[in-house]
Amino acid sequence: MNRALAGHLGTLASGVATGLVIRFVQGAALARLLGVTEFGKLATVAALMAIVSRLNDLGLPSAVAYHFRRAPGAYHSLMRVIALDFAWCCVASVALAAGLAHTPLPIAADLRGVPLHQLVLAGYIAFNTPTWIFPGFVSAAGNYGAYVRITNLDAGLQAAFAIGACLAFGPSYLHVIAALAIEQALMSAVYLWYLRRYRRRVAPVHLPARDALSYGLRLQWGVVMKLLSSRADVLTVGALAGPAPAGLYSVALNLRDIGLLPQSVYAAPYQNLIIDRAEPGRASDREPVMLGLVLQVALSIAMALAAGLALPFLLPAVYGPAFREAVAPAVVLFASVVFLGPAGLCWMTFNAKGRPDLTSLLLTAAGILGPLVTYLLLVSGHGLVAVAMGGLATAALTLGLCAALLQRVQHYRRSDVRVGLREAGALSARLAATIRRRIGRLSQGRT
Repeated sequence: MNRALAGHLGTLASGVATGLVIRFVQGAALARLLGVTEFGKLATVAALMAIVSRLNDLGLPSAVAYHFRRAPGAYHSLMRVIALDFAWCCVASVALAAGLAHTPLPIAADLRGVPLHQLVLAGYIAFNTPTWIFPGFVSAAGNYGAYVRITNLDAGLQAAFAIGACLAFGPSYLHVIAALAIEQALMSAVYLWYLRRYRRRVAPVHLPARDALSYGLRLQWGVVMKLLSSRADVLTVGALAGPAPAGLYSVALNLRDIGLLPQSVYAAPYQNLIIDRAEPGRASDREPVMLGLVLQVALSIAMALAAGLALPFLLPAVYGPAFREAVAPAVVLFASVVFLGPAGLCWMTFNAKGRPDLTSLLLTAAGILGPLVTYLLLVSGHGLVAVAMGGLATAALTLGLCAALLQRVQHYRRSDVRVGLREAGALSARLAATIRRRIGRLSQGRT
């Protein structure tokens, strides 16, 4: 791995660390301000929004990153498809918000007969979708510094708007949703302003809408299944056990997701590298894929061990004593990072190699098994710890399936593992040196 890649990883690492702190502070502050029940309702909305937004985006986050990397001139064609998708999002979100009033979810009573609440929720869902699509242009262009700055701006504004809404108007999840809807609309405008620089970078290339959507739609089923394997758990817990258990379990899931955030450090350069090496005459992608797996496995194990020691003390201290019951499921769910981290890298590999069908196959299995196990455990009288253990077992099975398919695609040997271990040590040393230099420059600037 060259020094340029180490520099990119250093930039992304510092950005992910900043975003991690922002999201952690936001979650802890909202949990304390809202309390378990209101936080559970907010978690229900967040889980629902994540699933619906992924359905609405038609796979465009992945399609934009893939097609814009291969043909930057397709910018205008991709933007036209995004505009049509946003129009669909508006219609679908309004219809969904009206229909939610007649479901068993904890938020249904707040939406029933109140069109303003329905409109606020619809706006949040509709404007959230473009902010998932637009970053694909920036990462595919290799502008990793800009990618870090814009995504962290989004995270910072979300925290400021959400916490500010509670402080100014009272601790209600509805106030948070309204504030986040405004913030997402603002960030969509920020992205459009920034992306203007790509309009005339190269000669335009026509990309038919069908071609633009085909890649993402092949992957879309798997993306939805991935969300169902986790976010549907919150909805199931909320519908069967009430908003308070949903709030507790959402904290455990949010902490688990923090363990998966480090993949954001290398996701963009990793996928760009695999896509580039698919070109004729380029070097094989076998070595970087194995290197990524070695690094991810080591990092996942280290994080799981650290979380098992720290969460029993940190979780109630940060979120408040009311969330103490979330400690046990949080520890169990965080252990699933050991399996989900490497599995996520396999998914990125299949997508970058133009095989999103393999990812969809894997995630379909997890998306069906995960919610089914959660439902069966809850209706049989088991608690949140048992649900978390079911999630851990599902993650282990998912990694096993990923490893089997990756071996069929890459045909690795033992010597490849040894090379990966050696390269991982060298890259880790260069990355650590890059981070130390950046910290040193920051320290000198402050003095």
